[in-house]
Formats: sequence, C-alpha cells, structure tokens
Amino acid sequence: MKIYLSQMNDFKDLCGLNRLWSERREQVLRYLHPKDKARSLAAGLMMSFVLGITDDSQIQYNPFGKPYLSGSPEYSESPDSFASSVHFNLSHSGDYIVLAVDENEVGIDIEKILPYSDDIARKCFVSEEYRWLKQQKDVDSFYMLWTAKESVMKACGKGLQMPPESFNVLPVEDGPHLIDGKIWFLSWQIHDGHQICVASEKEISEINIISLSKTDLLNRPEETV
Repeated sequence: MKIYLSQMNDFKDLCGLNRLWSERREQVLRYLHPKDKARSLAAGLMMSFVLGITDDSQIQYNPFGKPYLSGSPEYSESPDSFASSVHFNLSHSGDYIVLAVDENEVGIDIEKILPYSDDIARKCFVSEEYRWLKQQKDVDSFYMLWTAKESVMKACGKGLQMPPESFNVLPVEDGPHLIDGKIWFLSWQIHDGHQICVASEKEISEINIISLSKTDLLNRPEETV
C-alpha cells in the first residue's frame, strides 16, 4: 500500500489549476475560502499525479459519493478488471492531504492532533471505547479511535450512513478488526503532529509513505502507481 502526502498550503496561489480536469477545476473555484480552494486543488493534483486522472470520464461515484476510477470492479462487468483495479481514498486535515492507493478497497483518515471535545467522544464512541479513552488520559488516543472509525467508514464507502457510534474499533492495534460483520485491517501512523489511520479489506503487509512537493505535483509523470 502507498500513502501519498502533500502540504495543502503550498497551493494558495492556485498554481496548477489549469492542469485539472474540468469537473475538479470547477469544484476548486466554487469554494470561497482560499484554504478550501488550496485543499481541493492540491487533492486534484495528487489524483492527477498518482492516478493519471485528466478527464471527468475517469472518475465515477458510488451511491454515497465515494469516488472510484472508471473500470474498477464496482462498475465493470469484466472479471479481468479485478486483477488490474486500483482503489484510492483521500483525506485532509491541518496542513496535509493524504491519498491512499492499493489494489484492495481502502479508506484513510488524517487528523491534526489538537485538544478534543469530551462531548464528541461520548457521542461518537461506544461505551467500551470511551472507557478505554479515559484510561489512556492522552489526546493521541482520541485521534487513534477517531481516525480508525473514519477510515473504516470511508473504506466501506458508506460515509455517515455508517454512524461512528454504531461500531467498535478496539483494540487499538495494527491488524484485523471484525467490524459490522466484515474483517478490516487497520494500521496507524503519526506524521508531524497528525494522526493517520488506514483501513484495508486485505492484510496490510507494508505501507510506503511518499511525500510529494509542489514541484512534484506540477510535473505529472506518465505513470506513478
């Protein structure tokens, strides 16, 4: 599995906007806040750089809005597409955008580690998770639970249709977790004060984190995946 990571603040000047496919370019321009524009632009450039997306037709969406590359198993009738399919998922927080890419269904979440709300913890964590959190007595533990839930929700492709309080991600250990009747493999990483968790439907043997600079993203290679 590969996780690509880039600084979103480098794109507040909107450099590279003309390199995006039309749907993404319009999405960037719809945002009013400069930081939102920069985030959307950087994410689009990452998808173009890593996945080779240059046209609207290369992306489709499931009923809950999760993007897929055209030709992936969800949309193709050909069994051969399973062997060559590429799954991806995006997340952003604080200063960074991350893009997870794998041959299996994947979800990723990144969160900047800041003081958290106990009210949110009570609402979004099951009782066992909340008790565990209080035993840890550190802010990092909150984000380990939170990113795990988000990554599973995104990997499933259901988003908020799978409420965070409806399932348990304990124990907080890399490896298999039985969630909502399916095994998901979770793995956590820390990067520059940000917590990352990735969920995959297959065992995660290795994670390769690749940092992409502004220069990298403005010079898309022919093939990166």
